[in-house]
Amino acid sequence: RAALHAAIRREWSVARPLVLFGESQGGCCAIDAALTSRLPVHAIATYAMRYSSTPERAVRAGPPVHVFHSRTDAVIPYALARASLARTDVRWWVVDNLSHATVDGSFEAFLHHALERVAARIPNEIKNI
Repeated sequence: RAALHAAIRREWSVARPLVLFGESQGGCCAIDAALTSRLPVHAIATYAMRYSSTPERAVRAGPPVHVFHSRTDAVIPYALARASLARTDVRWWVVDNLSHATVDGSFEAFLHHALERVAARIPNEIKNI
């Protein structure tokens, strides 16, 4: 966490907000960093959950964290992920019929669609980064 927070402090500016993205373990890192950073950081995570060390009720003034998860995920079960994030400031998106380790191109199509849906909620200055 300390290394990621240091990178956020180094890279963040009002003129260039940060958007963190992670899938699975990387998504857990993105969620943790966004919920614990003192700077307003956007985060988009897929197939992820809250680390046990991430505060359940992190107080943050930043933008929402977007989490995409499938009810059919066998690696990080949906119910576990949902329960781990129940008290956090996240926007939850359910995506069915997509497995945790999709390699047939459907994940890329999903990600494109998901980013389009989230983009409407992210300030215009970030969309063109």
